[in-house]
Parts: sequence; C-alpha cells; structure tokens
Amino acid sequence: MTRCLDPMDRVKELGDASVAFIFDVHALYVAENAVTIEREMHQRFADRRVNRVNNRKEFFTVTPAEARDALVELSGELMTFTEEPEAIEYRQGLAGATEELRI
Repeated sequence: MTRCLDPMDRVKELGDASVAFIFDVHALYVAENAVTIEREMHQRFADRRVNRVNNRKEFFTVTPAEARDALVELSGELMTFTEEPEAIEYRQGLAGATEELRI
C-alpha cells in the first residue's frame, strides 16, 4: 500500500539493495479504504507469511492469481492485473545461470 501519487515510485523505493530483484507489479488498485483492504489481505494470508518472526516484513507465499482473487473479493475491482510480469532481472539471472552450467 502507498499514498504516493505514482504507485511505481513506491515500488522503485522498495526494490532497493535489500531485495534480490526489482519488484514486478502484478496489480494496481486504488481505494479510499486501502488500509482496511491491506489489513484484510494480511489476515487472509497470515498463515503463509514468509517471515513469521517479524510481521513488519510483509511477504507472503501466494500466487498472483490468489492475490488477485482476494483483492477482487474484498474490493470488487482492479485497475490492472498481469499474471506473468516481465521479471527482467530475474529472467536474465536464470539465463546467466543456465549459461554457466553449460560451460
């Protein structure tokens, strides 16, 4: 969730050196009740938290489709949704690893 006028500014901010790859965006949603929606999403996927010690680390093991379905159920609409994002850095890394295995 962000209050930035351009949500991609927040995405870029979060994709700094502390994560392996820049973030790809699967969905955008604008709502006046975004805080409530975020809380509901966290509750819904609480048992699938990646870090169960620090709840400030907001990463969950869910598919894009699961997140989309939950958002649609809670909000009724999405601005955009992409099932398969570009994932440029990730795919370049995979290609490089595959090339290294061939050598």
